Amino acid sequence: MLADLGAGLSGLVPQSRSATVVMGPESRGMLLAALVALHLGVGVAEVRKQPQRVSDDDQWLTQLTPPDYQDRHLELAVRRSCLRTGDRVLFVDDWIDTGAQATACRQLVEKGGAH
Repeated sequence: MLADLGAGLSGLVPQSRSATVVMGPESRGMLLAALVALHLGVGVAEVRKQPQRVSDDDQWLTQLTPPDYQDRHLELAVRRSCLRTGDRVLFVDDWIDTGAQATACRQLVEKGGAH
């Protein structure tokens, strides 16, 4: 059933077959992105909200969101190693209200040299 969900979600976007990585924000977006990536046979870029990088020496790309429906600006972050220059990124999330997180994720993609 979960495999069917990944296939069904990727089928909503005809261009999904050209994706080289699937990006999803914490928390449910990450799960859905992983299912779609598994179906497409590509990598996953997990986007963290308000990341805690206490014992992590990875390089991170960060971006503040525009204000959301509660007028909050969240810091979103993705490991630099998850995005390569020239990657074609498919963004997956369970719900988009104001588009603030989707906008910030697009900016992370651009910072990573992907599109």
